[in-house]
Amino acid sequence: MKTAFLPFLLALAVGAIALPANSATDNSLDRRQSAPLAGTCTIADNQCTVTFPGSTTPYNFTCGLTIILAGPTYIYEPDRCTVEGHSCTVSLAILGGRTRCGSS
Repeated sequence: MKTAFLPFLLALAVGAIALPANSATDNSLDRRQSAPLAGTCTIADNQCTVTFPGSTTPYNFTCGLTIILAGPTYIYEPDRCTVEGHSCTVSLAILGGRTRCGSS
């Protein structure tokens, strides 16, 4: 029984790899990874509030938060929110991301 099931799993995996790419999704992912999202920061909770393109829901990101894949997560002090309503950017990437709210 296990032997008959293995070719089915292999065919399923090969079929998934051979699926055509969705160019709309690929372009959207490329755009999100290459261009930072702009928002405004609030001092009280050190947050950058951004709204993703095509969405009406705002999301909050911690200012100065730096995420490195398989590494540390820490707050980079120069990127903290220091001016209420100051512009901020959120960079999202596969290997890590950063939220900048300071003057840098």
